[in-house]
Amino acid sequence: MSHAWEKAQSFERTQQLLRAVNTVSLHTKRTLAGKGDEANAPRVKEARELLEKFLTALAADLENLTHNQAVLSASPAPAGLFARRFQRARLECRDPSPLFARPLPEFIGLFDSTQPGKRQELVQGLAALRKVLEEHHYTDSVSLLGEL
Repeated sequence: MSHAWEKAQSFERTQQLLRAVNTVSLHTKRTLAGKGDEANAPRVKEARELLEKFLTALAADLENLTHNQAVLSASPAPAGLFARRFQRARLECRDPSPLFARPLPEFIGLFDSTQPGKRQELVQGLAALRKVLEEHHYTDSVSLLGEL
């Protein structure tokens, strides 16, 4: 598979993740405001499943990054590159988001919470995830346009 094709796939995957973040975030905000959003329940469920799967894989990538730093630096895979960006964002964060302040498996647990405080933490964490994804998306965009 060519480098440009891998970048294009990463670009599309990031688009899907950003849509999922926006869908779940908007739904959660509407729920916190007491406004029902049942019409979008199937779309929210699909978005939530995508994010949970992605965050679970990211947690594994972060674990591998910690244990195999030398191997990943020799030939980083796309998931490894995002894990590195995520780890850097976590280390550079001055006002820790719930996404960075707790282990990812604990953050994933916020998707199931019905407590308003926990739902607010989910919204804050999704905002941080959106920012890291947008930075990743920008890098992919620049790389793709440079290769065309």
